[in-house]
Amino acid sequence: MKLKTLVGGNGWVRPKKSPVSDPAETPHELRMTGRGSYYSYSFDLGPGLDIFAIADRLLTKNLATVAASPATTKLRVGKRVIEAEKAHQHAETFDQFLTEMYSETPRFKEMIRISKGLSLSIGYVVLKEAMKAYLRPSKDLEISRDDRLDDTRKMVKESEEKLHDTLMSYHIDGALRVRIEQKEHYPRYFNSEPYVRLEMDRVLFADSIAGKTASQVSLMLHRSGICILTFSTDAGEDMDFAQMLSVLGGSSRKLVHMKISRSVMSAYANSHGIRSLVKRNPTDPNRDPNWVTITQEDAAAVDETLSLTGAFLAYLGAIENISGRENQSEWQCYTTLSLGAPTCRCTGPECKEVHRSDFARLATRAKATTALTDKAEDELLENHLKLSQTEIWIAPGSAIYVGWSANSPDLTKDLHQIVPLESAILQVRQLEQIDLITSAAVVRDKKLFRAQNILAVGLQEYQRNLLVGPDAPAVIDALTTKQGAEDLYDRLMDRVKVLESMVSTRYSRTQSRRSIAISISGFLAVLLFLLPRITDSIETFSRQGEWPVKAVTKIDELFGGRGSVVLWIYLLAISAFIAAFVVVSLRPRFRPVRARKFGYSTKREIEISLVDAGERDSS
Repeated sequence: MKLKTLVGGNGWVRPKKSPVSDPAETPHELRMTGRGSYYSYSFDLGPGLDIFAIADRLLTKNLATVAASPATTKLRVGKRVIEAEKAHQHAETFDQFLTEMYSETPRFKEMIRISKGLSLSIGYVVLKEAMKAYLRPSKDLEISRDDRLDDTRKMVKESEEKLHDTLMSYHIDGALRVRIEQKEHYPRYFNSEPYVRLEMDRVLFADSIAGKTASQVSLMLHRSGICILTFSTDAGEDMDFAQMLSVLGGSSRKLVHMKISRSVMSAYANSHGIRSLVKRNPTDPNRDPNWVTITQEDAAAVDETLSLTGAFLAYLGAIENISGRENQSEWQCYTTLSLGAPTCRCTGPECKEVHRSDFARLATRAKATTALTDKAEDELLENHLKLSQTEIWIAPGSAIYVGWSANSPDLTKDLHQIVPLESAILQVRQLEQIDLITSAAVVRDKKLFRAQNILAVGLQEYQRNLLVGPDAPAVIDALTTKQGAEDLYDRLMDRVKVLESMVSTRYSRTQSRRSIAISISGFLAVLLFLLPRITDSIETFSRQGEWPVKAVTKIDELFGGRGSVVLWIYLLAISAFIAAFVVVSLRPRFRPVRARKFGYSTKREIEISLVDAGERDSS
């Protein structure tokens, strides 16, 4: 099965303004088509993260459904997908068995080949009915089973189709993001398997903007310890300024209620002790056992507002519980709002000129009454895309992606813009991680060596040309610049150099002490711990009085003789010497976590590929 997406534009050219007054330029309210909203929450679980072990736990504990490393095309699945696959295979087998059994010429061998268990069960029932008919013949009893058979076969077929759709939905949702990332990056980036991408359990919620909807949740576990949890949600079909402003803030988007999977909430509850939400109303007949419903009243009980940020905190707590690590610094949310064609009086890109101030205020997530300078508006509304029908405006905390002629959501096109934005977020958060390590009041040698190692070889993405898209470098440079990555990198390099000189001084002192310790150890080993000297020392000690004689005698009896005592002392002295030498000689070394398997594989390999418009038309 293949996923198909359209890439590119149709060469639309902006028309020249007419000197005649345009009705669109008369004052009116800004309204736009909402296509989607994306909340990229980034957090830090610390360097040296074993991403494969954590991915395995998330899959086996049913917090995630599908996972993949971008270095391969194969998908790994969780327990829930394996259960769906088994149920689909059983339904498929039962349907084939019924088709063969009630055919005009049923073949018993074929029935056995399809299912030995069903063949034996049916054979037993037929034999039992035949024996009853033979022992108790009844000419009046005649029941038609055609209708019941047709209903049974229809139910089995419907179940098989539903399970097939569910299984394919799991794979498509899990593969889409990874396939886009593979398409957007040069293959050399994935040689070291820098991260694992997981499709987490969805969040169901309702609000006044999108109504009842489901949010896809995608988790990127990076080797550096920086993780990004992305919520992909619907936006309103017809949005005004207030609704767009609300969507642009994860904490300001108020929800009526939300449903989070019980596996996620159980993991969150284990680490935070919120068991009232997990075990609430266990006897309620309308309660779905697979979901935990959180209402505005539940949030108000703990003085919180029900929002998507609350859903993120639940997932963060669950991930912390599964990984055994805590978030090392503050989490951050970067919001991307995808808009389509204007629904007010404006048409196409002219809407940008008419509602220039409104769009600039949205970019800064400011209220409608906030006044901005012309220079600020120009900076906020700078387009970083080359296609004339699309624009992306990038601010430090949010981005607005506009397709002026688009009238419907397109997740694939949106993700092509999300990938470079999240790449920039990852780079900035990695620098902030090093800043956190090196800004402590007391910096241990081991932490400084780790920071140096990350700066030297750990920043696999920073200032590297890894994305193939024509607009990706401009998008990454714009966001990293606005978030101050270049200044932070220069400051880190200067700080590490100063700290390195301090550590070099400490290291020189340590080397001196190490040399002295080794020399003394060697001197003692030669003078005191040779076998003849040990024997002479024991005999000299025993001649010093009555209690030394008793002590030496008891030790000889304990170890089985004078020879055993001498040998044990000699071996202990050598072991102590070796241990001391190893301790003073070793320096911290940081080895990357080796890649290994995680999750499960399906019996039938399902390949999901991404095809652009040109390949689709040619086929």
